[in-house]
Amino acid sequence: MIASNNDGVWNETGASLGVAIKPAFYETWWFRSLVVFAGVVLLWWAIRMRIASIARQLQARLAERVAERERIARELHDTLLQSLFGLTLRFHTAADRLAADDPARAALDDALRQSDRVMQEGRERVLNLRARHTQSTSLADALEETGNHLRGIHPAHFQVSVLGEPRPLDAIVQEEILLIGREALTNAFNHSGAQNILAEVSYEPGSLHLRVRDDGHGIDEAVLEAGFRSGHWGLPGMRERANKMRGELRVGRPKEGGTEIDLQVPAAIVYHAGKPRGSWHWNPFRRKDPESDFAAE
Repeated sequence: MIASNNDGVWNETGASLGVAIKPAFYETWWFRSLVVFAGVVLLWWAIRMRIASIARQLQARLAERVAERERIARELHDTLLQSLFGLTLRFHTAADRLAADDPARAALDDALRQSDRVMQEGRERVLNLRARHTQSTSLADALEETGNHLRGIHPAHFQVSVLGEPRPLDAIVQEEILLIGREALTNAFNHSGAQNILAEVSYEPGSLHLRVRDDGHGIDEAVLEAGFRSGHWGLPGMRERANKMRGELRVGRPKEGGTEIDLQVPAAIVYHAGKPRGSWHWNPFRRKDPESDFAAE
C-alpha cells in the first residue's frame, strides 16, 4: 500500500498490512471430522437395525412353520394313527378267536407285531413334529437326553461338551437346532458304526455353534457329492432348517476319520437377547474354526 500527501508527493517505500479471513465453521477440520463420525455412527445404526429386522422376520417365519407342523401332527394323531390303532385292535380280536395251533394265527400274530412297530414309529414321528417346550431345558441337556436314548439302542460312548458361557436361546430357534442335532445323532448312532460320538455346543459372541462328530467309517463320498442319500431326506431336511435360520451347515469327513456335522447360527437369530455380549462384530456370520480336540477312546 502506498499513499501521497496534500502536495501530491507519493511515499515510494510503501507500507504493508496483513489481513486474515477466518474460515466458516463448516470449513473447519473439527466440523468435517464430526460429520464423518456422525456418518459412521448412522451407518452402524442402520446395519444394526437391518440385522434386527431380518432376525424378527426369520423368527416369525419359524413360528409359522412350527405352528403348521403342530397342526399336521394333531391331524395325523387324531385321524390316521387313531384309525390304525382301531384297526389293529380288530385284528387282535380276530387273532384271539383262532386256535393257538392254527397256521393262520402265527402269520396274523407276526403281522400284528409288525403293525405295532409301525405304530410306535408313527408316534415317534408325530412327537418329532410337535414342538417341545424347551424354555426350561438347555440345548445341551436336550441333546444329552436324545443321545442317551439312542445309546440304549445302539451302544456307543456319547458325550456332550459345552464351550463358552451358556446364554438363553430363542425357543423356536432352539427347537429347530435341536431337530438338526437329533437327526445328526440318529445318523451317527444308526449308520456310522462309531465307538465314540461327541456333541459340542459353543456359545460364541457372534454365533451359536453346534458340532456332532463320530469316529465311525465316515459318510460316503457319493452322498457328500449328491447332498443326500437315495430314499432318505435327513441331510436335505437339516440343510432346509439351517437355511430357514440363515445358518450354515457343513457335512464332511475330517482327517481324523468319521463324520462331522457342523452348524452355525448367527447370534442375532438365536440368542434371546437379540445381540451378543461384549464387542459387536461387523460380520456376525464369520467364525474361526477351533482346533479339533476329538480323540477316540
